Amino acid sequence: MCRRINRYRRRGRGSRSRRSIMEQRNNSKGDEDSLYLHQTSSERPHLSLISQPLASPHSHLPSLHLVIDLHEMNNAGDRLVAALSLPRYHNVKNINLEFARDIEDKNFEILKSKFVDALKNLESLNLNGCQKISDKGVEVITSICPNLAAFSIYWNVRVTDIGVKHLVRNCKRITDLNLSGCKNITEQSLHLIADNYRDLESLNLTRCIKLTDGGLQQILLNCYSLQSLNLYALSSFTDEAYKKISLLSHLRFLDLCGAQNLTDDGLRSIANCRKLVSLNLTWCIHVTDVGVKAIAESCSSLELLSLFGIVGVTDRCLEALCKCCSGTLTTLDVNGCVGIKVLNMCSTTCGLTWIHDTILLSGHRASIAPSNQVRRLDLTYMLSTFRNYFLMHYARSQHLPMKISNYFQQVKLCVEHGFIGSGSNLNGCIMSVRFIP
Repeated sequence: MCRRINRYRRRGRGSRSRRSIMEQRNNSKGDEDSLYLHQTSSERPHLSLISQPLASPHSHLPSLHLVIDLHEMNNAGDRLVAALSLPRYHNVKNINLEFARDIEDKNFEILKSKFVDALKNLESLNLNGCQKISDKGVEVITSICPNLAAFSIYWNVRVTDIGVKHLVRNCKRITDLNLSGCKNITEQSLHLIADNYRDLESLNLTRCIKLTDGGLQQILLNCYSLQSLNLYALSSFTDEAYKKISLLSHLRFLDLCGAQNLTDDGLRSIANCRKLVSLNLTWCIHVTDVGVKAIAESCSSLELLSLFGIVGVTDRCLEALCKCCSGTLTTLDVNGCVGIKVLNMCSTTCGLTWIHDTILLSGHRASIAPSNQVRRLDLTYMLSTFRNYFLMHYARSQHLPMKISNYFQQVKLCVEHGFIGSGSNLNGCIMSVRFIP
């Protein structure tokens, strides 16, 4: 009997899964390992983080110690230092400190003094929202990251041109740079970037309000490999600077939201970027049908286009988009485009039958018949006459059931023969329509 009990006990211990053992070890106070490293879902194996040794016989599996993710964590500075004190993390390639708390310059100084080789293979560093990091911190951390390729320091008002100077001096391989919201960088930073990062592929200058034409033009002249350029909420650039964007033959993503000086001439030049996939022209108030038509005719790979708030565009630009981008465009935002009136919905040549995912038509009197691939349609504040006509025409032609929700008032709708009949006056109410597959 004793032998049987002993065998049972041994069998019970042996049947505990390795995961359970690791979870207990993770929960113990003595195991610091689990406090610092969070593997991304794409790289996370089935075993827990500490279950795989650094030198694994399964060489085909990804290393478990390539990513340190401390985003939004408290005491992030001390956690980072403690993690990098462990030799297994000395090949880390990605550190994410986005909106982490308690990360300061002094933490980077400790890393440099004690673990100078720990970040020699680091490729990506995210310091977004780390408000306590200054130019000094940028100098220290970049001095021990010679292979850094992606650097992001979103919304840091303490970093100046001095910090950018340290970056370009210490890290020669940057291809992805995010300076969004760094309000204290100036022309000097753009010249430094243009002179040192000619292979730059992605640049975000959102709300860097001290920039002017000179620095941007230098970027556009030198960084000809750019594929993504974000100039969101920068109203200081002129049309002459925007015209230089045409030099970026590899450009795919361009955000010009709030480019108040952009005209049709500038947009015609930008149309030379024939690989554009996404273009944000929100609140580009001087743009008209002429510029949008040029984009439609040249950028045949366009998938997303925002014309939000542009009062100078009319039905003509939509006809051009329909004609030229019928195979690619999936999202179109024409909210607030009051110049768009009514299209002949009965005509198959005028309907935006190429929209695959989303049509945003709020705030004007447009009614456009999409294809049966549409899954979301925003008809907010559309004139009731055209809205009801749209519903009747589209439902009758496609024979699709609809689900209609009115959030502001009860609406009497007549459902007959698979289509929606006209109901009460819907003028001024919000209405969402979802086509049910």
